[in-house]
This record gives sequence, C-alpha cells and structure tokens, in this order.
Amino acid sequence: MSNIIGLDISDASIEAIVLNKKGRGFSVAAYSRFRLSPDIVDDGRILSPDKLKQALVKLFTNAKPRAIKAQKVFLSVPESKTFTRILSLPKSIKDKELREASQHKAEELIPEASDRLKFAIKPLGIKDNMRDVFYTAAEADVIKVMVKVFEDMNIEVVGITTEAFSSFVGLDDNLKKKTTLLLDIGSRTTIASVFDQNTIKDSININIAGHNITKALMEKYNISMSNAQEKKFTTGLVAEGDGEVMLVVQGQLQPLADELKKFIRYYEDAHQQKIEQLVLIGGTSQMRGIDKYFGENLNLPVAIGKAFLEDKEFPKPIAITKYINALGLARLAHSKKVDINFYKQSTGENLSKKFKSLKTAKASDFKYPLIIIAIILILAGIFFTFKAPIINYVNSLIISTKNYIANQLRPDEYIFSRNIIASIDDDQKTPNLIAFDPFEVIETRKGAGTSYQSIIDNIQNKLEGQVLAGINTTYKNDKLYLLPHILSTEIVNTIPIEEDFATNTPVAVTVKYILSSVSKEETKEKMFNSLTEDKKYLADWNVVDLSYEIIERIKDRSGDTKFDDFRLRATLKLNKPQ
Repeated sequence: MSNIIGLDISDASIEAIVLNKKGRGFSVAAYSRFRLSPDIVDDGRILSPDKLKQALVKLFTNAKPRAIKAQKVFLSVPESKTFTRILSLPKSIKDKELREASQHKAEELIPEASDRLKFAIKPLGIKDNMRDVFYTAAEADVIKVMVKVFEDMNIEVVGITTEAFSSFVGLDDNLKKKTTLLLDIGSRTTIASVFDQNTIKDSININIAGHNITKALMEKYNISMSNAQEKKFTTGLVAEGDGEVMLVVQGQLQPLADELKKFIRYYEDAHQQKIEQLVLIGGTSQMRGIDKYFGENLNLPVAIGKAFLEDKEFPKPIAITKYINALGLARLAHSKKVDINFYKQSTGENLSKKFKSLKTAKASDFKYPLIIIAIILILAGIFFTFKAPIINYVNSLIISTKNYIANQLRPDEYIFSRNIIASIDDDQKTPNLIAFDPFEVIETRKGAGTSYQSIIDNIQNKLEGQVLAGINTTYKNDKLYLLPHILSTEIVNTIPIEEDFATNTPVAVTVKYILSSVSKEETKEKMFNSLTEDKKYLADWNVVDLSYEIIERIKDRSGDTKFDDFRLRATLKLNKPQ
C-alpha cells in the first residue's frame, strides 16, 4: 500500500503526508499543510464539500518537495464524532460471531440507532470467563460525506480510523514502551486514550480544551482572540509578572485535571493495570508549562508528543508536531492489517469464487442429462404454444420488479444542495431567486472606561459578535433563516450623552442591527422545483434540516437599494417517510 496519502482533516487545517517504505523504516515522499476558513469544517463535520475540495487541490498542488499525485487516501475522524465502549462478552463467543455480538451489546449502551453508525472492534483479552472488546463507532453521515468528497475527486478511500488511534501510531516508538495515557488537547475537546503497546484499551471525550482558555483570557483582559492566543502560548502556566495569566489558565485546566483523575482511577481499577506515563499532543500541548502542570496534578511522568520521524527526515524543516496524525495515517496505509477501520471495502472474493466454480463445472457432473434435456424440450414446447401471454406476463413482472428494487434501493436519507440568489428584489421570474426581508435586532449593553468613544467602540464590537452568535439561537425563527451577515449598524441611543460623561461612568449603548432573512418555505419550494424527473419522489419526503452558507456577496443588480444580493448554497436534508 505505497503512495497513499495520510490526510488529517481538522477544523482549522489539513495536513497531508506521503511516505516511502525503506526497509523497516520510512522516508517522506511529500508533505503539505493548508489552513481552512471556519466555514468548511466544524467539529469534524464537513460543512462545505465544494470548498474542501478546492482546499485539497491547493494542498496537493503546493506540497513539498513536489506536488502530491497519489490517488488513494487514509483518513481519520475525531473522537467527538465517535462512540466508544469497553464491552464484556461471554468467553464462549467464537471469533466469527464477535462483530455481531458486539453490535448487539453496544445497542444496549449507546444512545444512537445502529444503522446510523459505522463500527469497528478490537478484542482485548479474556478475564474471569469474559472477553473484553474495545468497541468504537463513528457517525455514518460523517463518513458518508467524507467519502463522497474524495469520490468526486476520483480519489479512493482505503481506510478511516479514529484520530486517537492514528495519532498514537504517528508517535515516536520510544514513547510506546509503557502503558500510556495519550492526551490530545485540541481547541474544542480533549481526547484521553489509554494504550498498551500499540493496542488501544479505553478512550473518553472531555469537553474542556484550548478554546476555554482562550475565551477566559479574552474576557479577563478584554482583548481579541489572536491576542488571547498569544498570551496562552507565550505565558501559559509560567508565573510571569503578577502571575495573573497563569491563574486564569489554571482555572480552566483544573476541571480537566479533575476529570482525568477520575478516568485514571476508573481505568486502573477496571483493568488492574497502572498507567505509567502521560503523553501530550494537540495544539494546546505546545503551551508553556503544561507538561509540568499535568505531571504534578496527575502524579505521572509527562512527555510532549514526538513524531516517529524527526525533522531531519523531511526535505525542509517543518513544525513536525503538526503532522503527527497525518504521519500515523500514512504509516497505517503501509500496514497489512488495521485494527480500527470504519471503511473496509468489499474485495469481491466470494463472487469470484462462485464464478470460478461455475466456470469449471463439467457436463459429467450432471447425473441425469437425458432427463434434463427432456424437461428443456417440454418447457420449450409450452413456451411456443403460449408465447404471447408468457411474454406479456414476463414484461409486467420485470417492470414491477424494477420499480420495487428502485424503491428499495432509495436511501433512508437524501441530501442535496442548490445555488440560490437572495435579493431584496422580489423577482419571481428568476427561478433560483428568493426575496429576503430585512430583519431588525436591537440590543443594549453597558460598559465603562476612560474614553467615551472607546467604550462605544468596544460595546459595538461585543454586541456585533453577540448578534452573529445568536442568529441560530437567540433570534431563531422557525419560518425564517437569518443570514450570518450584518447589513447595517446604527447607534440609536447612548446614556449618558458624551457631554455628561465622566471617567469610569457606566455608558449604556443601544444599537440597531439589520440582518437579512429568507423564508424557509420559499427556499424549499425553489429547491423542489429544481428536481429532475427521476428525483420527483423526494417531494413526499420529510424535511429534517435546511441550512445555508454564503458563497459570495453580489452588488445589487438594480442599483436602487443600499442592500446587496447574496449567492447562497442551500442544503436540504430529507428523510424517507415511514
């Protein structure tokens, strides 16, 4: 399995590695990294397949030392999109029955229908007449969308595993000699996984991560996200100045440390095995002092994750820690067997065997050739006698069978997208145009400081973020969809006015924001009208979700309004009626 891309798709970036096998080791054939805008991937879910495809083309084209041309990929899904359990099954269950037995057992424990999941298992061992099995399942729709992206690009997906598993494979082998708690501290979640050699033993998700720290620093110092990120990494858990930054960071990490203590205690009691070391990976693992903090809190030796290939293995020095998961995926691509794989394609082996057996059959294998010939002649006579009615019956049977099969092969869920223009003009003649109406939001907020104008600017910035963040929550409307773009802003009132302002006097600012809203019903109607004849049956399906993304802002076509038009990508999710 050479020349396969190990591809790590995260919310903020994508990393790609292609490895060449050199005896027992590896060398880097090509590598690349590309930053993603926040509207492409969110919490492991692909929001904009088209934009992701464009980003992948740039990623492959700009690879070093040469463009990546491999036509196969090995992928991972984040643990936030998976369910993980340790199952205890009777020892008597045979290996060939283990998958089915594991699925039945998991259905009792996981709050998700099994037909919406892709699962993989890893037998762990036998204890007290029970067999422990590591069970993990990924959301099927996440896998489906991911695979579709690469099918559209004529790239074959050869495997999909969990991010924790591939990240561990990407680590330096010297870090795998002990029972290890691998702590992947990302921006949204922290994944804690226990590995014994190369075997995953247990895993949990904790919704405390780097973003909690960044947000706390933004609120504490009233600074931007970029400035908060800088404080987080350059000062972090080191007592500099008055030590205030360190205290803020500690306040966010302490709940995480407490959860990890519970997990470690549970694991060691359940498996009768001590965790011997902690290995930190993920973006937040680069924060100053974090290794010492967790070492003291968890009473474990700590190492910052190091890749199994060093910087010198690359044609040009790079931040190798950013490639650990991609390296693990590329390394797995060279493995003969991958324990955790959500995407195993059928080889067609059984069909080829059946075809072979039919091909090699001989006439001598038939016991009664004369009887068979006689039966054939009788049937032929019947056919020619009743030829017309038989043909009519067979044709009707074929048509009804085709209809039945077509209906049965329709998926339970269907997702389709269309480009739509949202305009202030109500132009019904344009088939893909919907009219938007201005949507008014008025909010008031107080602030204090030494400068009147700076207080107002600061309040406006905070209110703008609050309004955009509340589009699908605070201002949610079942009949309308609010576009995440502010058309206009107007300060309607300030108390006190500037002439009456004194330093540190609280100032209340009331701001009116104009957003654009589009009718969900009108959009659904436009989308259904665009269906081809073979998809008309979808009109009877149940609408589960309707979402939009702004592709571009278009200058107003008529020129008689201050509001511009938008080109949207509307996506409709439907469920087959029961």
